[in-house]
Amino acid sequence: MALPQPTTQARHLHFGDPAQLPGPKVYPLIGSALGLGSPRRFIDWLHACHDTYGDPFSVRLQGRWYVVTADPEVCQLAMLHRPNGGSRGPMGKQTFHKADLLGSVFVAEGEEWSRRRAMLVRALGAQSLSAAEQMVWDVVDSRLRNDMEPAVAGEAIEITARAKRFSGEVIQSLTFGDSRELLSAHRDAIYEDAETLMAGIGRLIATPLPGVHLLPTRSNRQFWAARRRLIALSRQLVAEARARIQREGESFVARTLVEAMCLRQAGEDAFTDEEIEREAIEVLVAGQDTTSTTLAGALFLLAQNPRWQERIAEEVREGERQAGGRIPLSGIGQFPLLEGAIYEALRIYTPAPFFFSDGREPFEVRGETIGAEHPLILLAHKAALSAMAHPGGGFDPARYADKAELAKAVKAMPMPFGGGPRMCPGRNLSLVELKAYLSEALKRYRFEGPGPDEAIRFDFGLVAMPRPFGLRVRRA
Repeated sequence: MALPQPTTQARHLHFGDPAQLPGPKVYPLIGSALGLGSPRRFIDWLHACHDTYGDPFSVRLQGRWYVVTADPEVCQLAMLHRPNGGSRGPMGKQTFHKADLLGSVFVAEGEEWSRRRAMLVRALGAQSLSAAEQMVWDVVDSRLRNDMEPAVAGEAIEITARAKRFSGEVIQSLTFGDSRELLSAHRDAIYEDAETLMAGIGRLIATPLPGVHLLPTRSNRQFWAARRRLIALSRQLVAEARARIQREGESFVARTLVEAMCLRQAGEDAFTDEEIEREAIEVLVAGQDTTSTTLAGALFLLAQNPRWQERIAEEVREGERQAGGRIPLSGIGQFPLLEGAIYEALRIYTPAPFFFSDGREPFEVRGETIGAEHPLILLAHKAALSAMAHPGGGFDPARYADKAELAKAVKAMPMPFGGGPRMCPGRNLSLVELKAYLSEALKRYRFEGPGPDEAIRFDFGLVAMPRPFGLRVRRA
């Protein structure tokens, strides 16, 4: 399947009365809900409607009109408009209420969001988690040794599951740690529980009907059981962290996110126990798939464009010579080709399928005013594909060697990581993971497989997850 051709021509928008826009048939009581039922069906349905009715179109869900668009400029401005200029909307909020996950930074709005985000960013700061980079390198070495080394010069290996396992191990280690007997005995179960929660939240969004989360279905039972296990684990690790803080006193250094949040249990901006539990689960669930989708996309694009593999490897080797060891992972612009490959994967294969956005203040796009009467569903993944508006819209990491292009890329990454002040607080960690894995992988190996006109196919839930694909691996 070939990549879509870039859309470079600005269209005139027609955001009128949502009820008058084209869209699927609306039925009494259920609105447009015949298109719902599962995360994949929901997003596929919206994409099919976009292909049928054009951009924008409207749907009626839960008694409310939504305008649906994949216009890249609208998507970017709508997300930059948050949090004070826009919210997630009732469908998003009701989903997290049903999942009993309200209260985390991912869901909070207004002043409460600002308070929680500032606290979480400080907990994620380099001083609180000084060992994070070494932990990432340790996981990279382990995964390459176990996943890639046995496959050298053999049959093609499946990449999507390996990317997910890498990202899952990093997030587990960051959030909970990796040396405790408790975790080493239950690492696979934690990974599976996080996947179960992610899938369950996707189902709730795709089935916005009253009481659906209370039905005694097998998937609901699995969801609530997974949530209970992760809450219990968080509580146990909070107790362990408190004991260690008390034992070590001022010499205590936080090694995990749970420990860093426990340090902030004094003063007006302190985390409560319940907040620590919810934030830990949110990071665990939300931190896996965005990174793994981008990693899988980057490996696919590099295998498709082999000349970039050697150029990036040489950039990494030169960086190691200058550093006297492994490359530094923090900072932006030090390794433009390596970072460019990541930005290109984010641009071409955006992990976020969609966002809800309710505008509280109007904003303008190409002469059209979009205000509170236009609750939006932003088809971010589809918008990213249509936004390949650079001259020659294909894979080109070198474009970010230009400082202006790099600055634009850093600023305009709203579709993978949210946008504006509401940019995902874990964005920098995700970039650290990607830089570490790709730099070490390209030093050791070369990847082969897809033809020049092939593209990844996706299944859609809360994240656009690549369907399984294989690459061949040989030694560099």
